[in-house]
Amino acid sequence: MDNQDRSPARAFSMAEVPRQSTFLHNGDPLRASDAGSAHAVGPLFSVVGGRAIRPLVRGDSAGAEPNSDAERMARLLQPLRRASAQADAAPAPLLLAGTLAATASLRPVLEAAGRHILLAHSAAVAEAAIADELPALVLVDLRAFEEEGEQLLTALHARRSASALPVVALGVEQGRLSTAEWFARGVDSLLAASETPDTIAAAVAVLLRKSEHTARRIRCDALTQIPDATGFCESFEWAASLAAREREPLSMAFVDLDGFRAVADRLGYGAADDVLRRVSALFVRCFRNSDLVARWQGDTFAVLFPSTARSGAISAVEKVLHVLRRERFAVSGHSDLHLTGSAGVAQLHVHSSMEETLSRAAVSLIAAKRNGGDCYHSEDDAAVPEANRRILLADDDELTSSIIRHRLERAGFDVLYYRDGASALAAAPSSSVSLAILNVKMPEMDGFEVLRRLRSVRSFRGVPIVMLTSLGGEKDIVRGFRLGADDYVVKPFSPNELVARVQRLLERV
Repeated sequence: MDNQDRSPARAFSMAEVPRQSTFLHNGDPLRASDAGSAHAVGPLFSVVGGRAIRPLVRGDSAGAEPNSDAERMARLLQPLRRASAQADAAPAPLLLAGTLAATASLRPVLEAAGRHILLAHSAAVAEAAIADELPALVLVDLRAFEEEGEQLLTALHARRSASALPVVALGVEQGRLSTAEWFARGVDSLLAASETPDTIAAAVAVLLRKSEHTARRIRCDALTQIPDATGFCESFEWAASLAAREREPLSMAFVDLDGFRAVADRLGYGAADDVLRRVSALFVRCFRNSDLVARWQGDTFAVLFPSTARSGAISAVEKVLHVLRRERFAVSGHSDLHLTGSAGVAQLHVHSSMEETLSRAAVSLIAAKRNGGDCYHSEDDAAVPEANRRILLADDDELTSSIIRHRLERAGFDVLYYRDGASALAAAPSSSVSLAILNVKMPEMDGFEVLRRLRSVRSFRGVPIVMLTSLGGEKDIVRGFRLGADDYVVKPFSPNELVARVQRLLERV
């Protein structure tokens, strides 16, 4: 529709813009007093809550590519901040799309109800905002915004990730489209242009109550139908509590698709969403049934590995990255798509928080990206080299030894097992182990003698040694520590407690 066919919009005064409102013009901040002339030289970008809502530009399908590691880190941890905010019952933002003049009277009414408002004065800005973060509701003001508004409604309806997003259309003209046609475009509520701001706010409140009740129940990503970031954080907290109680390891990973922003820009939102949906299905299929796969944000996924040490998580991630590398994604109108992924892996440390663990995984993902992608990285690699995660176990009790070996291997350690003291002593100097567990009563040579001789070996002076024995008398315990033992565990014992002691000793080293 041409401009002359539209109802004339009233003149807009910058005095109506709230003082806290800031706009960006070509990336530079403008004061409200300067913004009136900005339309002559370029688009206005709304900044809400300290974050710019940028127009969609080629190569930037979900916001600008971060330029520094600090920016990448901040973006990776955004969903964690949002999940924490949701836990504190902070209201979700609303996206208000329409002309600056038409939406000026609506914003104060919606803000008065305690709602944070994202302003989008073009369809492109609105699409970019939704790609970056799904709002709680979209209100499209069609007054003097018909063509752009209908373009936005069509784009929202085509996007799987926005399929459950409540949409209100304001200023619907009689006879332009039938009610059924508006509903077919994904509109949940139709409001006439004559409705008062208070009536509009009431209609918005009703839709929000319904959608937020559903969101609290499912914690599910609308596009991929797997848990979202909030669901992942809730699962992590529960799994961490269980791991602490059972003294079992817990690991997680971030998996990010390499260069997917450019791919999404080339394919378009609809096709890119379909690829993300298929990637998520591949991840769910390839990771173990006990693992939790969630869509963290955009093309970044988070995976939780219960009862799994870092090495086990790395093995699972390696397998999935290999499968992804070999997969071919057919896209209509395009050649088959080849994707690779990068991953950052971290294990939950004793007394560490979820945020600290996710931060280490984010640092590792950034390192993998810096190395060119199509690989994984773990920040813990530098602290405990994989080659040194070997445990020497010397015990002639095969039943007890089998239990210990099982528990240590589940915790991500390689175990070198010997049934007598002499064999263990002969192999120890060249085995590059990180810790030794010795029984006292063994054939050929008892554990105390093995301990004494190992402490005389230069390469073993800094290696932790744990005595595991049924000799629990005071003299035996004192003898063990005087010979150089780092810990002394008396049988019968808890395998979980033994693993915890091993991990504590290694963390100290």
